[in-house]
Amino acid sequence: FGPYPELPATTAQWSQRRPALKLFAGWLVHECGLTQTEAAKLLNTTGHRTAQGRLWQRSSVSALVNGRYDRRSAA
Repeated sequence: FGPYPELPATTAQWSQRRPALKLFAGWLVHECGLTQTEAAKLLNTTGHRTAQGRLWQRSSVSALVNGRYDRRSAA
């Protein structure tokens, strides 16, 4: 699967975490073949949370990977 993107620190500000989480989640889904649900479980297991501090779900991973997360969270 080649080199993987690094996960940011769970304590970093969302503005710093979002780009790295998007790359990592995209890598999991598109390169490793994980489902969005499996990617959400992995992010949750590593201690990462959404911008609102919630657990990742399939829909939030989908929004993050497809570039809709910031628009979705602003609504």
